Amino acid sequence: MNTSFLKIAALSALFASSASAASYTINLTGSTAFRSSTHSAILANLTSPTYAYTDKASNGLGKATYVIFKGTIGSDDYTIRCSWSGSVTGVVDVGSQNTIPALPTTQSTAASPGTALVAAVESTLATSTMVPDGAMSDVFQSSTTETGALNDKVVAVVPFKFIASNGATITNMTPQIFRTVFSSGGAPLSILDGNPAHTSFVIGVGRDIGSGTRATAMAETGYGIFTAPLQYVISTGNATWSAANAVGDSATSGYTSGGTLAADLAKASSDGTTAIGYVGVADFVTGDVELTYNGVTYSTAAVYNGTYTFWGYEHLFTPTRVSTATTGNDLAAKTFFASMATTLSGAPGSAGLNPASMKVHRDGDGGTVLAGPLP
Repeated sequence: MNTSFLKIAALSALFASSASAASYTINLTGSTAFRSSTHSAILANLTSPTYAYTDKASNGLGKATYVIFKGTIGSDDYTIRCSWSGSVTGVVDVGSQNTIPALPTTQSTAASPGTALVAAVESTLATSTMVPDGAMSDVFQSSTTETGALNDKVVAVVPFKFIASNGATITNMTPQIFRTVFSSGGAPLSILDGNPAHTSFVIGVGRDIGSGTRATAMAETGYGIFTAPLQYVISTGNATWSAANAVGDSATSGYTSGGTLAADLAKASSDGTTAIGYVGVADFVTGDVELTYNGVTYSTAAVYNGTYTFWGYEHLFTPTRVSTATTGNDLAAKTFFASMATTLSGAPGSAGLNPASMKVHRDGDGGTVLAGPLP
């Protein structure tokens, strides 16, 4: 037997095997309201996934701002980095190919429940940067300032809720109430519930200008997506809050996360002030007072049949370099996103609903709800 021939054959097989394996890094940004569902879809499309995530208040993976996943698809290694900044900001960042903060690719990871990277300010852990390959968005591109060419894939329906602070006596939200509160910095409770004896004050709290949840709320209520609201952030580390803790926002500022907003409204007011706000359904927590919208209680059936209208579409936007890719890392991103979109459409998770089940559709954010599925 020719041992030299066998050695050469073995080395050739080794090199061929090594050459067939590749490593890809895919970067994703955008919606905080839909991130828990996106995380689930990423995990579902990786073999033997491990991950690490930033965590400032033991909120877990579903509400992390920065995440890194590692796993395999076939013989190839994949690293998926997420930097969640809000839908509107995400669309701008992917359209303009901006460099944004991210966890380093060298970050160590672990199998479920993953590695929690704890810091009071999550951004201090984002010691690397990335240029996004895709963005998840609760809104159409026309609801942002981005004008660059982007490929748009609708992957789910994303519903929202109006909420009030713990102990609130109001039960319903209407476009008129929303515009009254958010255009003037607040209003007496009596205007909202019709009881002249209720003289306490109601304030609006909300997300920053990069948020798709904010854009959807402003569109749905007719306030105007690009009209600056007079809203607040509750700033307190205590178990309760008062009007003194309500910090007025600028035209562009607000909560960077729906989870944080929901957690603050779950605290009771110590002086009778009521706060109202808006969150994705996955961000709602015990202690929040869920409001009906135009007298309709949120349910999946109410969204599907069109009676509950505080919802939008979840989009996956990709730049031309990814959507038209034929080779390399961009093709890997294109292929992975296609698989992830299929997963989300069939199993949209706690943050979304199946678009195939919709009996109605709309052509834009806050647009008229029309019969039939999205064309």
